[in-house]
Amino acid sequence: MSMAYEMGLRGPRCNGCKFAQLKHKLDDKFLHLVEGGWHSVYEWDAEPVSGQSKLEHKGRPIRFRASFMSIGHSDECYHWRPRA
Repeated sequence: MSMAYEMGLRGPRCNGCKFAQLKHKLDDKFLHLVEGGWHSVYEWDAEPVSGQSKLEHKGRPIRFRASFMSIGHSDECYHWRPRA
């Protein structure tokens, strides 16, 4: 756990929760690739934003959204769940 979190200077963060949020938000456009030990999230059939390279996977355009060393939940986890 980080000192800044313990002191209340920044909110909780968790790769597992952020990964779940992206999976929920992107739904059927969600693409998860493991590259060199990193978990990368892309959006299917989306043009890159300014500054990103044009990417393709299996002949379809993809946009980079996030990359994580681990997608497990941290000790700062706030247990994000989609609304019912």
